[in-house]
Amino acid sequence: MKKKVLIYPFSNKFFPVMKELINKTDEYEIMSVVTPKTWFLVKENNDVSEINNSNYLGIAISNNFIEEIEKCDTVIIADCNNEKIMYSDIVSKIRTSIKFNKNVICCFKLEDKDILQINELSKKSNVKFEYLNEVDKSLEGIETLEQDKVGIYSRIYKPDSPVIFVGKLIDELESTFSLVSISENYKKEGYNVVTISLNSNCRMLGYLAFPNFIFESNISVEKKIFLFNYYIQEIEKRYRPDLIVVQLPGGMMKYSDIITNGFGVYPYLISQALSSDYFVLVTPFSEMEEEFYESLSECFWHRFGFKINVINMLNTTLDVAYSIEQRKVDLDCLPVKNVDEIILKKFQNSKISVFNPLSDKDCEKMFRNSVSTLTSYVSVV
Repeated sequence: MKKKVLIYPFSNKFFPVMKELINKTDEYEIMSVVTPKTWFLVKENNDVSEINNSNYLGIAISNNFIEEIEKCDTVIIADCNNEKIMYSDIVSKIRTSIKFNKNVICCFKLEDKDILQINELSKKSNVKFEYLNEVDKSLEGIETLEQDKVGIYSRIYKPDSPVIFVGKLIDELESTFSLVSISENYKKEGYNVVTISLNSNCRMLGYLAFPNFIFESNISVEKKIFLFNYYIQEIEKRYRPDLIVVQLPGGMMKYSDIITNGFGVYPYLISQALSSDYFVLVTPFSEMEEEFYESLSECFWHRFGFKINVINMLNTTLDVAYSIEQRKVDLDCLPVKNVDEIILKKFQNSKISVFNPLSDKDCEKMFRNSVSTLTSYVSVV
């Protein structure tokens, strides 16, 4: 039965997932999209697309949760970037939803005590509470096994499945648009795809969470490499995928002495644990010459062991001067048509294809480009 859903708190982090839910017309009908009044992302009643200046979707933003909850039967609690500030509000909204006899799907990370209390409350109210941030018990066991086995490793396992990496030039860019696009296009063609994502909202699409051990400080870099490789090996055994898609954490390399991007440590770590057969680089809007990306591709080849197969240029610009002044990344969104225009003007015949990940047409082109590349040297696809 189709779910009539309200999404809260809506942000650009959930946007690529929402676009895919819109395509799942037999499963979801989006009735309301609600943001907290204090976020000031978009004026109330304006189209949701104004959050990132993308194409019009015909879904209005609301700030009134109580008013909108009457229109739905299911509330999706989205993950967002300011978790600590939002925590008490999120728990309150979940309780309110249950009080209104609404089913709840939660992508936001909750504390164990709140999960228990909400589960009890939902049972009493005879509504369904789905907590998507629950650790997969079978994969949780993998991490335990990994810790025991890592000492006996002598070689890196290479999966039979081809692997696609989705990375970003700057850590603060949203690479989930590209991740969802390429994963879902393969699924529509009948492929069994396993996608590993950093964005908890992607659990709505059945993606696996990125393993926590990668970010733990008490594990050596060498062990993390072996652990992630073993993690992939076990995933391949259990799911037998035709394709593995991995969203790389952090920026690919240091941007400057102020915008350090985590120095590209995590992408390097993952690249040592797993080889990429196709690499998508998400970049901000730029009028750089194509030679810049060709040089960057050579740099990646020497650093990570793979070149750039395709560029996904967002309509997001980096305000360099303000970022340096504030000592943090400041991004602004241009109209999405600007990306289409610059691609047409400067990258029509470039050696490395440049696509707009906010354009369905370009996403289809990227998918076909990846199929062509993978079929040229991988027999599985």
